[in-house]
Amino acid sequence: HQGRRHFRVLRHGADQGVISVEARRGGLYALPNQDRILLVFSCNVERLAVMDYPTRKRLRLVCYDYSQNGAYFVTICTQQRVCCFWNDEIGGLNEAGTSVVKRLKELPVRFSGLHLDCYAVMPNHVHLLLVLSHQASSPLEEALQWLKGITTRDYMQGVRAGNYPPFPGRLWQRSYYDHVIRNQQDLDEARAYIRDNPVKWRMTHGTLDDELPSGRG
Repeated sequence: HQGRRHFRVLRHGADQGVISVEARRGGLYALPNQDRILLVFSCNVERLAVMDYPTRKRLRLVCYDYSQNGAYFVTICTQQRVCCFWNDEIGGLNEAGTSVVKRLKELPVRFSGLHLDCYAVMPNHVHLLLVLSHQASSPLEEALQWLKGITTRDYMQGVRAGNYPPFPGRLWQRSYYDHVIRNQQDLDEARAYIRDNPVKWRMTHGTLDDELPSGRG
């Protein structure tokens, strides 16, 4: 029957409360349920099939102020993890990877109060350890968005010139991974991970050479 009805929706065995839906035969309705969307297929008022679509996973701390001083271990990844920055995935940096290193070293120049402690440019991601002082002019996210934007522009120029292969839609994933450094041990472990990551990649993929795509800021 047409009209407004109230239904009690159960998800994972927990009562989610009463919601109000417009029940029409063969209809499809999107209903807000906190930070999720419920799609309700209403063939009749007695039987409802409910699909619960998960929200995008948060990669950063929701309540943390990323403009405050501190050290941050950050990883940014290419879209679909496409390998763009090494020669044949296991050799040294290619031209695109060298361009990324150049932009990394420009971060402290462009953003006052930001220090690039160390970095590693991998075939399909970049690790960097950034330190923000209390005089930092911009929050962490603004610096990373600039880095992703300028390196995307550089890469697109290489694609147009026929030097780089094209990338799928966008060069970088929309978000990034970060870890807030808590103490000296945490800092030492992050530095060691970044330093050793290129060697581990090459060992896993079967080759080693003298040129390491990592360094100190």
